[in-house]
Amino acid sequence: QPGSRAAPLLEAAQHALLCSRESGRPSLISYACKVVAGTTLPRVLELCHDGLSQYEAVVVPYHDNGLCANLLQVLDALLLARSEAIVFVDWRRRGGEGHF
Repeated sequence: QPGSRAAPLLEAAQHALLCSRESGRPSLISYACKVVAGTTLPRVLELCHDGLSQYEAVVVPYHDNGLCANLLQVLDALLLARSEAIVFVDWRRRGGEGHF
């Protein structure tokens, strides 16, 4: 629905799928579908669907995919989480990071 918390992220996911399809690269199409269907949509449903779960907090873990990507994950959580929820950022380094 336009104006919902999830609308910007769903529009970005749609754009990624369309661009990957137009790229003509099967591996990119496959990867985009895997990420959107396997990661993005389940997380959006978990955070935004009023009837699925009530939660008090969201934890944003560290992923070894670069600082900007981790910052974007925090912004996504702030956008998607219920207004009453606390967003915790867990960026404890473990020593084997290659991209942080």
